[in-house]
Amino acid sequence: MKVTRDELLGQLSSFIGENNSDEAISLMENVSDSFAENTDDTDWKAKYDELDASWRKKYIERFTNIGPEKDIADTIETEQTTTAEDTEVVDEAEGVVSFEDIEL
Repeated sequence: MKVTRDELLGQLSSFIGENNSDEAISLMENVSDSFAENTDDTDWKAKYDELDASWRKKYIERFTNIGPEKDIADTIETEQTTTAEDTEVVDEAEGVVSFEDIEL
C-alpha cells in the first residue's frame, strides 16, 4: 500500500519508539529527506546555463566590439602641451568678478 510522507514518518516513529541511537536518528533523517516535498520549483540548472551563456557572450563581445582603432601618432599630435606662459595667464585671470564687470 502506498502511504504519504507524513504517514510513513509516523509509522517509522512508532516503530523506533524511544530508541534515540545514532542509527535510529539517521534512519528518520534519511526517510524524511528522501521523501521531502520539493517546494522550490526553480530549475537551477537552466538558470545556471542561461547565466553562464550570458556572461560568456558579454566576454566575447568585449573583444569583438572594440571600435575604430586610433593611431598613436594622431593622438600625440592632437595633445596640447602646457607652457609656463599658459600657467601665468590662468593665474592672472583668477579673481573675483562682480555683476558690474559684466556688460549686457
